[in-house]
Amino acid sequence: MKNHIFLSFVLLSLIVLASCKTTSTRFTVLQAAEIKLPAHINTLAAVDRSKPSNGWSNALEGLLTGENIFQDQQGRRAAITGFSDVLTRTPRFKVIRTGVEMEGSKGGTIFPSPIDWETIEAICKDFNADAVVAIELFDSDAYTNTSRNERKHKNKNGDEIITVVYNAERNLSLNLGWRVYDPKTRSIIDEYITRDDISNSAEGRSKSSAVANLTSAERVVQDLGYTVGKLYGGRVAPLYTEISRSYYKKAKGDDKEMMERATKYAQRGEWTDAAKIWRTLIAEAKEPSTRGRAAHNMAVAAEKNGNLESALDWAKKAYFEFNNKGSKSYIDILNFRIRDRERLEEQMEKDINP
Repeated sequence: MKNHIFLSFVLLSLIVLASCKTTSTRFTVLQAAEIKLPAHINTLAAVDRSKPSNGWSNALEGLLTGENIFQDQQGRRAAITGFSDVLTRTPRFKVIRTGVEMEGSKGGTIFPSPIDWETIEAICKDFNADAVVAIELFDSDAYTNTSRNERKHKNKNGDEIITVVYNAERNLSLNLGWRVYDPKTRSIIDEYITRDDISNSAEGRSKSSAVANLTSAERVVQDLGYTVGKLYGGRVAPLYTEISRSYYKKAKGDDKEMMERATKYAQRGEWTDAAKIWRTLIAEAKEPSTRGRAAHNMAVAAEKNGNLESALDWAKKAYFEFNNKGSKSYIDILNFRIRDRERLEEQMEKDINP
């Protein structure tokens, strides 16, 4: 599956200090969305407007590609569920699953003409919403191939045995498109489409058994639809997300005992007591490497407490003053988070009485 949404943040949110000298802590942060919705939008009404308008040709396509006739319908509903579920992690918006289903694109591969504004306004009025989020196209195609393979092995008597095994592979593609309608300004404030591909394989003693052992296309479409729905939620809404940070738990020589004691405090959640020891090590440790590790740990403690500027200062101190190479990527991460916070503050602005 080729999902690029939030990839940069996901990569940045992991500090890889692959060593037995480190451990990690996890905490929750509010992550900015990819786009900013207007401040007057507080409640979103989710609708499915991707039911193909040429039902017969879509059913024929299903016969040709092996697609279950209800496969896309189940996937569309899963996408709405994924979108609604992930928005339980935002303090910015409320989402309403309307259950509204309408005809949309022909075959689910291109955007249809926009929904008329009278319909959008009626939906918002009926569900007391400020905007409509609509799935505007949804189309899945599944293709299955099988191949015959011979495997040679010897039995206990040393005789060569040939076993025939069949391999089945299913390739599934999913087109999914969204629009966000703002009735106050009568504008479409987002139009977004993704194409995702996923494959799975299985073996069997016959072609039919190999195909039967594949994960069903219906299940794959539902799971993929749910995941893409969640990802789109992260595109439009700031989300609480759990991240991981690595910090040092060991030091050399005379500093070893103090570093280990600080680690025990941190692992118990007593970060203030751990920080007191790390400060002492920064000032008094004999080994420069220990000072760098302690400064890095102070950066993690500061970020955990929500003080990004202090965290950045400590990370720079660890890298530039004490040459702790593991802190270089952390500086980039903290700079990213500071920029992300600026975007987040803008996105969290909302009108009390839109």
